[in-house]
Amino acid sequence: MSSTAVAPLPNITPEVREHARNLHAESIVIDAATQRAYGYSEHLRASGVTALNATLPSPDESANSALERLAVMYEVIRKTPEFCLIEKASDFAKAKANGQIGTIIAFQDPYPLQYSFAMVEAFHRLGLRVLQLAYSGRSWAADGCGEDVDAGISKDGKVLIREMNRVGVTVDLAHVGIRSSYEATELSEKPVICSHGNSKTRSDVGRNLPDDLIRKIAEKGGVVCATPYGPLNWDLGDTRPSLSSFLDMLDHMIDVAGIDAIGIGTDEESTPGSMSYATKVRLPLKGYFQDAYKGYTTKFGPAMQGTLQGFRGLNDYPLITEGLVSRGYDDESIRKLLGLNLIRVFEQTWA
Repeated sequence: MSSTAVAPLPNITPEVREHARNLHAESIVIDAATQRAYGYSEHLRASGVTALNATLPSPDESANSALERLAVMYEVIRKTPEFCLIEKASDFAKAKANGQIGTIIAFQDPYPLQYSFAMVEAFHRLGLRVLQLAYSGRSWAADGCGEDVDAGISKDGKVLIREMNRVGVTVDLAHVGIRSSYEATELSEKPVICSHGNSKTRSDVGRNLPDDLIRKIAEKGGVVCATPYGPLNWDLGDTRPSLSSFLDMLDHMIDVAGIDAIGIGTDEESTPGSMSYATKVRLPLKGYFQDAYKGYTTKFGPAMQGTLQGFRGLNDYPLITEGLVSRGYDDESIRKLLGLNLIRVFEQTWA
């Protein structure tokens, strides 16, 4: 089925659309989960984003690979006036005022640290601000959501969380196992985030979170970022999920945790094609990946192309704001979902 198929949202009047577009343009908009941006484009301009939490090294990569990707990212930022680096929570407002798109440097697992806690501070000095404890499989810090047995946070993982808290790197629980996520939320002295994950109640797939875990993260001051990634919005039925499915997911997660505890992470490419061919081939061969989306891929095609009906990718981010306006959310609540909730957490975790 084509990824550009459109499922029109109900109740989008010209007045709602105009109000939503103005609100989106005026807000600080953070995408909490994207692939790296390698250049400014119409794709990014159309998204209206202020900042991207951008994965740099691919899962399982070494410190050398991470350093190479960091060097490329610095060069892109230096040569692209529309880009800037996000290092402090105050940088979001600066990026917005300057009409730039900020990059938050993120790792999706701890392997670039090479089992060295001292590397947390070293990479922090190079810009690292968000770190996942695992990427679906088992890491040396935690078990991922794709493992058959979730043994929780390892002893080294506990030390890692303490060091991240000390240095100022946000703990990210996306792709992390349920037990490991509960334990990390309790162990961290600062709020945690899940940069891209939904509720198991509405979509019972491996990467999604139980509602009780979403509440626990909220109670500790953290944020769970709902994602329009197709497989994580699938109700296990015969209909491919749509943008309306995602808005239903957002409604549910807000009911569970409150408006102050939810954000948005598209899990889409910032620059179309930025995910390497080798990564696209390698990841689906992983055992944890083959099981994670089996039913979805059988019905709707490759999970790596898991866009929603009516949502083509990051460039359609403003449609989420339209949907929220059409469902009656007030402007301040929408601003929280688009970015302010995450900024609050970053203020606490990066200090």
